[in-house]
Amino acid sequence: YGRYQMYLLCFAGATQLADATELITISFLTRELRGDWNLSQTEAALLQLSVLFGMGVGAVSCGILSDRFGRRMGSAFAVMFTALFGVASSMAVG
Repeated sequence: YGRYQMYLLCFAGATQLADATELITISFLTRELRGDWNLSQTEAALLQLSVLFGMGVGAVSCGILSDRFGRRMGSAFAVMFTALFGVASSMAVG
């Protein structure tokens, strides 16, 4: 393997790590939010479902973008939006 393959391996690993961290974080936060926001079991499940739904929509969108403009553009789009919405959600108040 060369330098480029190692770069791709690190890039793919970092993106998988970001996705896994998001899923783990929402699973821990849901328990806390149930108490703070007085959520029912159903509402807490819908909160988790909305994260998974968003990931699914993002995966399909990036797949379509990758088919049309190439994998590099699709990956850049996915990383950019993950970072953008990650920062935006970290600044959310309430």
